[in-house]
Amino acid sequence: MQWPNFPTETKSSVLVVSVKIDSGCTLITCMITSYPGPRTRARSANMAVESQKKEAAVVSHPDIVANDQPVLSLKEKLKNMKEGPGSMAAYLEMRELEIQKEIPQAESEMPDLQSQPDTPDAEIPKKKRGKTRMDHVHNSNDKKIITLNELSQPVSDNSKLLSEFSNFLGTTVRQFVSLTCVSWHEVPEKDLLWEYVKEKYIIPEEAKPWVLKTMNDQFRSYKSRIKRDYYYPYPTDEERLENRPKEVPLADWKLLLKYWADGKTKRTAAKNIVARQKIIETHTTGPTSFAQITNKLRLKKLEEEKLHDADVGCEGKSVHISDADIYLETRKRDSKREYKLPKKVLEKVTEKIDDVKKALATEGEEAANKLVYGEKEHSPSYLIGRLIQKKEPKSKASAAPAQPPDEYVNQLTAKIKAQLQQEMEEKFDKKLQDMMKLLAEKNPSLNINVNTEDPQKSDEMPNGDDNIVTP
Repeated sequence: MQWPNFPTETKSSVLVVSVKIDSGCTLITCMITSYPGPRTRARSANMAVESQKKEAAVVSHPDIVANDQPVLSLKEKLKNMKEGPGSMAAYLEMRELEIQKEIPQAESEMPDLQSQPDTPDAEIPKKKRGKTRMDHVHNSNDKKIITLNELSQPVSDNSKLLSEFSNFLGTTVRQFVSLTCVSWHEVPEKDLLWEYVKEKYIIPEEAKPWVLKTMNDQFRSYKSRIKRDYYYPYPTDEERLENRPKEVPLADWKLLLKYWADGKTKRTAAKNIVARQKIIETHTTGPTSFAQITNKLRLKKLEEEKLHDADVGCEGKSVHISDADIYLETRKRDSKREYKLPKKVLEKVTEKIDDVKKALATEGEEAANKLVYGEKEHSPSYLIGRLIQKKEPKSKASAAPAQPPDEYVNQLTAKIKAQLQQEMEEKFDKKLQDMMKLLAEKNPSLNINVNTEDPQKSDEMPNGDDNIVTP
């Protein structure tokens, strides 16, 4: 049998041979497929080696798919999210269209925020140590466990763990969220941030809203610090460009300068500054959450009551912490430390703290709680911290603490006794009525009124008849 000659341009050939034996005859079918390739053996050999290396790479690296496009890791997706276009550019384009319709305002109505810093001291901040990076968490695969309280807030007996977790969330925001987002609502793909948190910590799914809310607050604080330290201290944009923060790209910084110089943005900032100055009873806990403060007070009270046994633990133990206790713990001042509050304001806050202490020691918890809340309406998180559950705002009317379990049991017991007494009286009346009916049937000569529904009829006695029996 003579085989056909293959052309020299053939890169490779595929020969498929099928053999069928039927009634002593042999049938051989050949199918040859060819496509152009290298003309020399060297080129063919090189391409074969490259093909083998490529196949080995695909086997050894599962992140490379068949179309040669790498599968991005979660960290790479977050970096792409930050480097993507923000919404601030779109906002500025919209503002350019609105600016023509805006009514110009007098300069006296709007303070010059470019030359006025947030703080009275307009000096340029001194150089400090580098910012926290938390590389040991971002580059580690060792997951630590985060536990939650009854309000799904992270708490732990180890305060260093929660401090580390809080710093990790802050550095995650600085690393992967662009400052060119007008607000947290404009941040894209927030679920990627939550997935990244779960990649570094073992944390229940119920904590997702709390984590994202914390990141929201840290994003706003981060942008505020950047504006305070690198925008207000310098009077012109040229100086601000020269002293740009290193972690902010130049293109983003130019966009931020244009956004902060916008008239509408400046008016909003002026209103926020005035509103912020009205808050005088600021807490002094630093980055420690109110939930952790409450947990700390709970553990301390358990130890005082000798319920906190190292072998048994304190889980399931019911300990009541009053709002006054939380207020005193979160607002306490150090006499040796200087605070930014004006002297009169600080004296007023100190006086209130002393009054709450005195009321808690002499008049009781309810009176102390009333002093804490005063006449103002407070937010649900006033003494609780970041909430992920809807709660009614606390006010003076609702400032009374929850009823202790013993008082609740006593009230429930009294209610049950009243119901039982009513049921017994109804049964007694019915039984007495049945007995009177039976007596009337046995003694027809007796004029017995068995109607107990109308007492007046029962009390009426017919004239001349002394043999009347009434129930």
